[in-house]
Amino acid sequence: MKRLLFAILGLLIMLSSCGGGEKNLGDKINNLARPYAFSLLRWETDMLSQEIDEHIRRPYQEDSTDASLVIRYFGLVDQENILRQRIDNIQGGFVQGSVSGVQISLDAVSAERKAIERETEEILARQMSLAAAGLGIHNPLDPYWDLRVTFPPVKMRLQEPPQLLVVSPRERIDRIASITLQSDTSQLDAVSLENDVEALDVSAIVVGLGGIATYPSFVNNNYGLSTALDIAAEEWFHQYLFFRPLGFRYALDEVGIAQPLDIVIMNETLAGMVAGELAAEVARLFYSNSLGHAPVKYAAQPPFDFYGELCNTRNAVDTLLAAGKVREAESYMESRRLEFADHGYYIRKLNQAYFAFYGCYANQPGFENPIGVDMRALRENSATLASFVQLASSFTSRADLSRAVD
Repeated sequence: MKRLLFAILGLLIMLSSCGGGEKNLGDKINNLARPYAFSLLRWETDMLSQEIDEHIRRPYQEDSTDASLVIRYFGLVDQENILRQRIDNIQGGFVQGSVSGVQISLDAVSAERKAIERETEEILARQMSLAAAGLGIHNPLDPYWDLRVTFPPVKMRLQEPPQLLVVSPRERIDRIASITLQSDTSQLDAVSLENDVEALDVSAIVVGLGGIATYPSFVNNNYGLSTALDIAAEEWFHQYLFFRPLGFRYALDEVGIAQPLDIVIMNETLAGMVAGELAAEVARLFYSNSLGHAPVKYAAQPPFDFYGELCNTRNAVDTLLAAGKVREAESYMESRRLEFADHGYYIRKLNQAYFAFYGCYANQPGFENPIGVDMRALRENSATLASFVQLASSFTSRADLSRAVD
């Protein structure tokens, strides 16, 4: 039964690549992206086969939550990054050295890291499950049936996720295609693909991903343990939300059955807030000596309110597009992109497709969207994280959230 449910989830994710555009346009976009495409279906099939094979072949091992192995793993990842940078510096003529000698060291470190990767993934999954259970979050049936079983079971793969080609019409912000690309697609190839797609009179962008809520979820291992915990927590909670009213409506939007933008913002806001607390709990329980622990805060005001300004930009763009002023909207986005850069926030490309993917997430510091304000108020008024999750994940409209905080 669990496999069937996750097969449905995987199919919904893959169907999102079809978008809501015309078939001819979709075919053209798919043809342009084909040389770089990454098949989620093939990856899911390979993962299922690998999991079955490992389950059969691997001898029984007691469940472990050994934090030291995880810390060692991410230390090896850091070493790999340092060695790769050293190779780049030698090849660029910035330092003296033997590329072949450094490559031998890199291969050895990579082999050591890969040898403990699967066990590291399993340890992190157990830690996440224990932390969630300790916070009273077990599965989407918690409001109806006290099972005390973690569902979906936490499973992840520590590897760089695919990149994503996102396509939107120019005249409105609406994701009409999302196509996964190979993780090693170069920036030159990504820009070339964007240009080819935009020649079809649409807006396009290739974005990198920290994780994907496939099953197992992709969790990028390249940014350190703390970030990996945040990503793993958020991707698992997205899987959890799929089986709740709010998350299911968000999934419908992802596959082209349009939902109000408020549903998207509410879902992402809730996922970000819960993931922050869940990741902090994992850090407190298992990595307090390595990562430290600080309470999750939502009200800090940064010197430049980037997220608030980004949402203001989105609102202004929506107004211009609604008035049919497409070129004016595109010129405005470019001017805002340069303004953000002046404040130290560098966005490679700011266009309709960018907003179709990122939207406006109301859980960010300094964000003044009323959804974020109400979500934070609801959390502060909830006795526990679990009660907050049960209530917020049951919402099916912005009105539900408003009534809950009145």
